[in-house]
Amino acid sequence: MKKSVLLAVSAMSLGLVGAAAFTPATHAVVASSRDATISATVNGTLGVGNKDDATFDANGLDVSVDALNANDMKDSAAKNVVVSNNTGTNASLYIKIKDKTSTDLTSESNATIPASTVVQAGTSAWGYKANGASNYSAVSAENVKIGTAASGKISTVPVVFGVSTSSIQAAGKYTGTVTYTVTQG
Repeated sequence: MKKSVLLAVSAMSLGLVGAAAFTPATHAVVASSRDATISATVNGTLGVGNKDDATFDANGLDVSVDALNANDMKDSAAKNVVVSNNTGTNASLYIKIKDKTSTDLTSESNATIPASTVVQAGTSAWGYKANGASNYSAVSAENVKIGTAASGKISTVPVVFGVSTSSIQAAGKYTGTVTYTVTQG
């Protein structure tokens, strides 16, 4: 009897173990999927500066016309105004005087040199030539277009300033400030 009980218990153990080892899975794997859209917005930007990437360093666009005498005329070295544009449309570069009350260069003693298209020795005048122009333009209180920049491009617009003096031009340091602006269109 001991043998039969032992065999019955052993057989039952083997049967349970065998049944558990071969029991098929009764549940299915549940899954869910969703799409995610990744977006990045690159803003349209316009830049104006004095370096190839249209960045600006302090005084990088400043111009100095030095060592003028009475009855004299001198040009500045050309300054490259660099414009960057990624807006999808063309952009325009403009110049104007910053001080809307006067287009003159003014000295510490309030003597002036007026903006003019006639910049030549013997005449108190100052002006600019942009983008290879052969004649001077007088700076204005309103924006004047001096160049363009196609979208997706970096454009360079060379600007030269000229200053001339009359025979009675008062000695002193004369200053004025122009503003370069780039806009779409």
